[in-house]
Amino acid sequence: MNYQRIIFKRRYENSPNLVAVLNNPSSAPFTRIYIHKRGLEKTFGTLNEAASHALDVMPRVTYANPQPRTVIAMVWGDNGKRAIDIFSFDERIQSSKLGRPISIREGHIEKDPKTLCEDYKEITKAERDHREKSSSIEVYRALPPMFTGLDAIAT
Repeated sequence: MNYQRIIFKRRYENSPNLVAVLNNPSSAPFTRIYIHKRGLEKTFGTLNEAASHALDVMPRVTYANPQPRTVIAMVWGDNGKRAIDIFSFDERIQSSKLGRPISIREGHIEKDPKTLCEDYKEITKAERDHREKSSSIEVYRALPPMFTGLDAIAT
C-alpha cells in the first residue's frame, strides 16, 4: 500500500502524544493509522517497526458487512504488548455511533479490552470534526486533521 507518513513533534504536554500518522487516500476502506508514543520504544523499538506492524496487520482485518468506508487506527504499546485499536465508520463519523473498537493485542482480537489508546477520544473527535468541515470526502482523505500543539516536521 502507498501510505504517506507524517511525523509529529509535540509542543505542549496536553497535546495528543502522537509520533506519526500514515495516510492512504486511495485505500479501500480508507485507512488512517496513528502511531502513539505510549509504549512505542519498549514494545516496538522504533517508529518504523510500529508502522511495519500496522501495515502488516491492517490489511488482514475483516469487518462486518457492509465494509466500512473509513477506518481510523491507533498503534501503541500496552504494557509491552503490540496494540492496535481500530474504529470503523460509514460515510459520516458520528460520535453516537462510535461504539467499541476492534482491539488487536499481539495479533489476537480482544472483544472487551481493559484499556484503549489514551488519546482515542481526542483523535476520533478531531477526525469527526475534520470530516464535517471538509468540502468533500476527497479533501478529508487527502490530509489528516491538525492537532493543537503538534507540528508536522517531516513527511
